[in-house]
Amino acid sequence: MDTYQSLVLRLTLAIFTLPLLLCAQVGKIKPLNFEVNQIYPPLSHSSKELAEAKTLMDLSPYYKPAWVREFLSVDIHTTQDGKPKITNGKNDQITAAQMDALLTADILTERAVLVKYIPENTLSQNEHKELKFTFSIDPENKAEFPGGDKALKGYIQERAISKIAKGVFEGFALAAIRFTINEKGNLENVYVFESSKDENTDALLLKAIHEMPAWLPASYGSGEKVKQEYVLTVGNTDNCIMNLLNIKRDL
Repeated sequence: MDTYQSLVLRLTLAIFTLPLLLCAQVGKIKPLNFEVNQIYPPLSHSSKELAEAKTLMDLSPYYKPAWVREFLSVDIHTTQDGKPKITNGKNDQITAAQMDALLTADILTERAVLVKYIPENTLSQNEHKELKFTFSIDPENKAEFPGGDKALKGYIQERAISKIAKGVFEGFALAAIRFTINEKGNLENVYVFESSKDENTDALLLKAIHEMPAWLPASYGSGEKVKQEYVLTVGNTDNCIMNLLNIKRDL
């Protein structure tokens, strides 16, 4: 077979094979993406992160040293055995006394930091400013669905995802259902944060969440139980709504 005939044969095969390949790709149904993630407080740290903190920058991304020309006071407000306590500092370096107060504060309470300072600027009348932020401590043990994450995914798949009509989630469509696992492991405050734009789908997702069995509640190493917020997302996680949820995804 000469070169010309060989070329014609290859082109003919390609013309007949390409549509078959395209059809095969179109025929593949991509599984509907869904996740269940914890919603974190606006600012929180693990006990380990707190113990390793050296400066205010380690405690909050909202604090910027470049803003400060002169510190007037740096006070850390905590609760010890139910009573308020203030530990003073002179700059953004966390003192031993302040760290002790942070580490020994009542575990379920927030820690607050109040910084009074003269800002770094060129104003002739440079009045003092205040920066305040609060943070909480993450429990060592997260709330857990009976049987763990694999069982949770199986439950959501069976009770909701497998029943969603085709065409509901196209393009950047996303639904988000928020819920709370309380100190007893029961569900509360279940609501649609972002609608799928389909009433039947929203109702299906809400029903699946409402009918979940009790979880093992979140707890600290010392034994105290605590509420935790979660969100079920279904659809395209590139949707900008994901940025409003304050979750930490396993990518």
